[in-house]
Amino acid sequence: MEFNYKAEDFDTPAPYEKVLSIDSDFERSIAYNKLAKNANAVGVKRFNKLWNSFVKESKPKNQSKVIDMCEKTNFSGQPIELRSGVWKATDDGIYKDGQNGESIVASACPITITKIVTDIDTGEQKVELAYSKCHRWQRRIVPKSVIANARKIVDLVAFGISVTSETAKNLVDYLFNLENLNMDLIPEVESVSRLGMIPDVGFSPYIPDVVFGGDDAYKGAYSAVETHGNPDNWIKLMQGLRGTNVELRITIAAAFASVLVSPLHINPFFVHIWSGESGSGKTVALMCAASVWGNPDWQGHAYIQTFNATQVGLERSAAFFNHCPYMIDELQLLKDSHGRNKFDIVYLLSEGRGRTRGNKLGGIDITPTWANCIITTGETPLTTSSSGAGAINRVISIECSPDHPIIINGNELVNLLHKSYGHAGKMFVDRLYSGINIDVAQRVYGDFFKQLSEGESTEKQAMAAACVLTADKLATDWIFQDGQALTAAEIAQFLATKDEVNVGKRGYEYICDWVAQNANKMRMHPDGDYNDVYGVIEGDTAYIISSIFDKICRNEGYDPKPIKAWMKKNGKMKLQENDASRRYTVQKKVNGLSKVRCVAVIMDSFDDDLAKEDLPFDN
Repeated sequence: MEFNYKAEDFDTPAPYEKVLSIDSDFERSIAYNKLAKNANAVGVKRFNKLWNSFVKESKPKNQSKVIDMCEKTNFSGQPIELRSGVWKATDDGIYKDGQNGESIVASACPITITKIVTDIDTGEQKVELAYSKCHRWQRRIVPKSVIANARKIVDLVAFGISVTSETAKNLVDYLFNLENLNMDLIPEVESVSRLGMIPDVGFSPYIPDVVFGGDDAYKGAYSAVETHGNPDNWIKLMQGLRGTNVELRITIAAAFASVLVSPLHINPFFVHIWSGESGSGKTVALMCAASVWGNPDWQGHAYIQTFNATQVGLERSAAFFNHCPYMIDELQLLKDSHGRNKFDIVYLLSEGRGRTRGNKLGGIDITPTWANCIITTGETPLTTSSSGAGAINRVISIECSPDHPIIINGNELVNLLHKSYGHAGKMFVDRLYSGINIDVAQRVYGDFFKQLSEGESTEKQAMAAACVLTADKLATDWIFQDGQALTAAEIAQFLATKDEVNVGKRGYEYICDWVAQNANKMRMHPDGDYNDVYGVIEGDTAYIISSIFDKICRNEGYDPKPIKAWMKKNGKMKLQENDASRRYTVQKKVNGLSKVRCVAVIMDSFDDDLAKEDLPFDN
């Protein structure tokens, strides 16, 4: 039997009645699976909920379709009684009689299915297994693909489930019977594997009757997004803190701004708090931001994350937080022993999309995506003078120090934060996604963006800053009501200017500094002892051997080509006369030898006395 229903057909009884009319339990189960695939293919949301509602309403007339096997699970304290087919399921284990009277074992301990769990985002189904060890029931959600495969199901031994390579096939058969003989008894629930807005459903984790079915590594962070204590106490505490310094106001505002990234249609961005010394309060400031959404701690049942050392781990974490802020404490762990980035976290996370990767089954995993603000702390800036313009554009950098701390009385504040948290995030999204408030946010954002764009900031810096300002304005009106909203002038001091972002100009300035430091290796020595020679200086022009120029750029983290292109465009480079090629070099004699290719850098300013002392060779 094949199904080819359209999406609107699932709003009628026809598809469900067609399946329930099948007399054979086995064929009816197969038909149900095909109908579910049909529903998913045409974009029907929450098919299982529709199916369960229909079955409950039609149960009396379909009672004869539900088989009643003689064997049922009979475990002490079992969470649910299910039909087990030919399998005997007792406290002594799961077994059945073989053809020769031998006992065929599936498991030495009680195990059953308590829920069918369907992911709202992907439609992927999992099952919740309940199993008893030492008379204590435990639960774990696993993919259906695990309990359907004898090779995979043995991995459950790591969680204390009794299974071996010998019993694996039998356990698969037992669980298959449990699921397919009890479709009318096993409750089906919906699950989420991430935080944030889910179209046509709601904002996770505030969706009623939905469980977490994602990676166990994020179970603690998901649980941390909760409300605790008195919201009025938290608001009063934040009102006092917001008046202390603009840096803290930006940090708290960034926590709200994260959920605006998607509706404002901008790319993810960073707010980075850094200080080379301890005692500046950067970690406590991060905890203030985390308390907007939940438990502000950074261990166990907590919102704040520590650095994940792999690119895949960072992508998965960003995808989990999704629209909520991704907060990482002590980001200097990203550096290697030489102080360099193992990979550029800014470029990696500000794209909002991870790499497409294959899986063990030969297919392709779902590409992780996210649209949020990443709030980080560290001992150094997130970008350097040699960072690309794309990286600098995506970071609002906040420096603090013990002399100018972002938080005062940190220990006392931490205790207060643990008494009340998590209310503001829910209040904010409830208000944001009601009425016309998305339109309001977009209008406020447009006004702030226009103000910032008229200054020295780049467009991308203005976009990130305008998002933070918009969030702070809305949070001030909706939650704090203290008249302390940030202004464009207050945040502008933390934004990079167009000149600071321009990698060509920054690279050129570095080259000028380098020439001044190495001028003695770019002129003739009277004793003929040249040692290392990097080029030659004539007047206001430094002729740097092309390979040396490229090397010094790359050693400092610059790509030499954009620097050469900027110098050529801005008249800071001499080119070979009548050379129609696109070369950035000229031929020049160095040390009286044959001509070599050099980059001719016209210096912005050069010491006249030094120039007079130079005795370069003639061409």
